[in-house]
Amino acid sequence: MSIKDAIYRELRYGPVLTGLVDGANIKQDMRSDVDALRQEGSYPIVIFRRVINTEQNNVRVAQERIEIELIGLQSSATKGDDRLEQIREAIINYFAGKRMTWGKYDANGTPNPNGGLRMTAHYVNTVDGFSEEMDEKVQILLFDFSFVRP
Repeated sequence: MSIKDAIYRELRYGPVLTGLVDGANIKQDMRSDVDALRQEGSYPIVIFRRVINTEQNNVRVAQERIEIELIGLQSSATKGDDRLEQIREAIINYFAGKRMTWGKYDANGTPNPNGGLRMTAHYVNTVDGFSEEMDEKVQILLFDFSFVRP
């Protein structure tokens, strides 16, 4: 299993975003469509992608920098900045500074206690932004995930 797959499965099927983000609004790499009406039910959105992939070959440590983008509806009291802050805190508390096996789910979301990938997570930082034309508020979290290859 790749780092990218393990993180996707953990975000989509794991407990970290339960009650905060609808699983259908968790996307890998990009969102395929944008709600032109900006309906509150379409938010918040979590998009994550790999931005750096490196490997230290002497000890075979695979490391990827993962960008987790949180998108809220800027004009919304329930799907805007406050919700993004809740999601940000949940993700940081769940991953940052931990060494665990993440992604213990099959591709369809069925729990698989023998699956996943044991990794270390290091929180790097968060960058805020917004899109005036889209009326969206954005927070981008950066994490480094790494593991030693067998």
